[in-house]
Amino acid sequence: MNDLTKTINKKIYKGTFNWKGEIHTLYTTALHKDHAYALLIPKLAKILGYNRAPLYAYFAHDKPNHEIEEIKKDD
Repeated sequence: MNDLTKTINKKIYKGTFNWKGEIHTLYTTALHKDHAYALLIPKLAKILGYNRAPLYAYFAHDKPNHEIEEIKKDD
């Protein structure tokens, strides 16, 4: 898969994160949901002023304190 194909296949994702009672909503384009998660955590870390490692632990995939959803385009 070349770079152009990857760009065309990207989808828009919305991430909603509950950081100790603060709700943060961020958006990104990614190839799939796990890719979106990996892109959104560093963005959130920068906003919060933290290193991303504690955020990855706080928002572990099996915890209900965040949601990643694909934004569907209207046709």
